[in-house]
Amino acid sequence: MNIIEEFDNVEVGQQKYRMHLGMSGVGDNPRKVWLNFRWSFPLFEKGRILRLFDLGNRIEDQVVDRLKQMENIKVSALDKDGKQYRCSFLAGHFAGSTDGVVKNVDPKNPEEVMLLEVKSANNSRFNELQQAESYEQWSSNYAIQIQCYMAALNLSRTLVVVYNKNDSGLYTEIIDAREGVLDEMKQKARQIILATAPPESPYSPTDYRIKKFMSAKEQAVYNLEQLPDNVNCRNCKHSEPIIEGDGGWRCNKFNKPIDEAKQRAGCEQHIWLSSLVNLPIESQGDDSITYMKGPNSFTNAPKDQLGRTSYTSHEMKELSKANYDPEIVKKLMRFRDEFGVNTRLEELTTK
Repeated sequence: MNIIEEFDNVEVGQQKYRMHLGMSGVGDNPRKVWLNFRWSFPLFEKGRILRLFDLGNRIEDQVVDRLKQMENIKVSALDKDGKQYRCSFLAGHFAGSTDGVVKNVDPKNPEEVMLLEVKSANNSRFNELQQAESYEQWSSNYAIQIQCYMAALNLSRTLVVVYNKNDSGLYTEIIDAREGVLDEMKQKARQIILATAPPESPYSPTDYRIKKFMSAKEQAVYNLEQLPDNVNCRNCKHSEPIIEGDGGWRCNKFNKPIDEAKQRAGCEQHIWLSSLVNLPIESQGDDSITYMKGPNSFTNAPKDQLGRTSYTSHEMKELSKANYDPEIVKKLMRFRDEFGVNTRLEELTTK
């Protein structure tokens, strides 16, 4: 048994897409935000990265705990129901949870309630922050996050604490609220939530932000060169988010709401959002979409409607990895005849 490998498998296997579009990420690249909201951007493949995130969360909890132990500063990390202070808009599809609120930070106005925001950073990033002497210039995403929280909670200032994970150094800053940020981000979030296609990328496929900071799989999905690994209700043509009333998601195939468990599991009627399939559409109906790749047609259809040129979403996913190579199609047909639909598909593109 390889202990490190097993350790990583545990970390990776525990990942889940979040149910909402977070205020912590809404300031990011809109194409990536949309892919994450539609549960289509690849999850992390390395346990080491996930352990770093978990370490950061634990460090941030420790900072909040130390602040609570101070004689002067008053910290409230949980609301009256014992939960994190939460902001929610667009029927819960756009939301965020804060680290808490604090009082008695400013001696001139000890009763002022401020937002508390705690982050951790490696030594390189921490040094960049110290040199910038501005949390908002250091990270535009973090800046947008706290501005949304302040507006949502009707607070005027934020106490930011950043912890250096290498040497335990601390950086603190008090940041003033700016008008208009939350409204702008609510509009951006609405557009992303309701969109059935990924926004245009602000970067070219060869931009360093793509080549350097995305894995090969992430780049392939981001650039629509490959279908997502995860087949679920969020990337199915039949589903849609509801931003009125109680919110949630609805399946238009079965005309009923979809709860979290069903969204994650998907079903055999899944049909890819056509915007994720980087092929020209020949025709489409209520339950299928036919694409063209050169002289060959590929119909994405439910499992119970398959033919010799019709493929389930799982099969389409595997074919996309090989750019719909005719030889891989032949291999798929042999697999289907011998083992049945959706069996051992990962072997299709294994060389």
